[in-house]
Amino acid sequence: MNHSTANILDLPDEILLKIFKKLNNTDVLYLISGIHEKLDSVIHDPVFTQSIDLSTANTIFSRFCSDILPKIHHKVECLTLQGSSLDHVLHAGNYPSLTKLTLLNFNLDLASLVFSGM
Repeated sequence: MNHSTANILDLPDEILLKIFKKLNNTDVLYLISGIHEKLDSVIHDPVFTQSIDLSTANTIFSRFCSDILPKIHHKVECLTLQGSSLDHVLHAGNYPSLTKLTLLNFNLDLASLVFSGM
């Protein structure tokens, strides 16, 4: 009986990309980032990095700010996050491609602090 072993790393990048596209991009970035160089190159594709929703990412937020956003910040075009998270996310990198920023629960007091220079 032949026993063959298959490894996800043996799959072509195009197949990995198709598999990962079926999943939530924020989850893919969080769960796979830093595991293997090949997987990092696949998940740093614009399909995963152009739109990041951190509005419900309470448990993964810290790692996103310290590890993931600094690696992909230049590719992010759209960010969705809680208003209280704005300072942390903006300090995680420079976002030259950012064209849309959606802030949830961004109250008047917080807006006053942000737009007055904190």
